[in-house]
Amino acid sequence: MTLGESDAVVMFLALFALYSPMSAVASYIPLVQPFDVKQRQRLAIRLFLNVAVIAVAFLWLGEPLLHLLGISTPALAAAGGTALILASVPMMIGRGRRSEDTQEVAKGPNAWQSIVFMPVTFPLTIGGATVGLIIGFRAESQGLLALTLLTVAALLYAAVTGISMYVAGRIEPRLSERGRELFDRLAGILLTAIAFSLLASGLTRLITDVLHS
Repeated sequence: MTLGESDAVVMFLALFALYSPMSAVASYIPLVQPFDVKQRQRLAIRLFLNVAVIAVAFLWLGEPLLHLLGISTPALAAAGGTALILASVPMMIGRGRRSEDTQEVAKGPNAWQSIVFMPVTFPLTIGGATVGLIIGFRAESQGLLALTLLTVAALLYAAVTGISMYVAGRIEPRLSERGRELFDRLAGILLTAIAFSLLASGLTRLITDVLHS
């Protein structure tokens, strides 16, 4: 195995571990509940496309893009944590997406688009830590072949996220109403913990950067 191939494998494994498909499926299940089968399939496909585009863009453009936009990875983490708190706390206290208004909105053929970017793509699937990891591997790569292999690894990671969303859509109908409610609460607790971790990490690094500057 060449150095470029080794870096690509390591990056995929790192992204896979950071993403944690089992935890991701658990967090997706309450979100897909209001949608029908076709919308869930479209949601899985769009998640794959979103993750693929974002991951490859950061891989090829890297830090220059963030500098151009004036955004740092700690800022992304803090913003993602804040957005996730707003989505997860209602789930944790039993006031999730199963309101009558949500059910009415979910009847539209494109209702799934209301959640596909936020919170599903960002920050549940891609956050500041993911972006930082991708940029870090890009900085260490040498040559076009190495960058191409990293791109393949990024696309495989995107496929994992799309499959995880598809699996969540297949599992959700098999849950009883009581099971769905329990899953909502557990997922809400899990997501809230992740959200506060992202927010704390992002704010800590932002403060540290300010003090160092």
